Amino acid sequence: MAVFLALRQLSFGQRAGSAAALVTLHEANRKCWLDYISATEEKREFAAAELFNAIEVACAAVCDGIFYGETRRLLDAYLLHSISLIERDEDLRGFIIGHLQDRETFKNIRMFIGRHRQKFGWLRESAHLRRPADEPAGPT
Repeated sequence: MAVFLALRQLSFGQRAGSAAALVTLHEANRKCWLDYISATEEKREFAAAELFNAIEVACAAVCDGIFYGETRRLLDAYLLHSISLIERDEDLRGFIIGHLQDRETFKNIRMFIGRHRQKFGWLRESAHLRRPADEPAGPT
């Protein structure tokens, strides 16, 4: 019985931590979106970089599996929506495609897109995200 109660308490703790982290990530991403939207032309690229850095952190959290249950579903939905907004914005689309040429830049966004590849074929194709035949699989 004690083991069951301990596991139950651990589960509640994981869910509470997951929810708190989601609120923090959402707020950071929301601020970055607002900064990008309101940025002047000369600060637009910096605001885009900050937005993608925030999305990269959120994608890393998803890829690391630190979210559970509904919070994971909500963050997945938020990221899917964010990336679909990027798809429709010519400047943001150009920014990310230009920066995804390097395999280490935005690696977690790349992994998130890979997990949802059917939804993001436009980005995968544009950024050459497919692994060349002579490149080894996995980390180098």
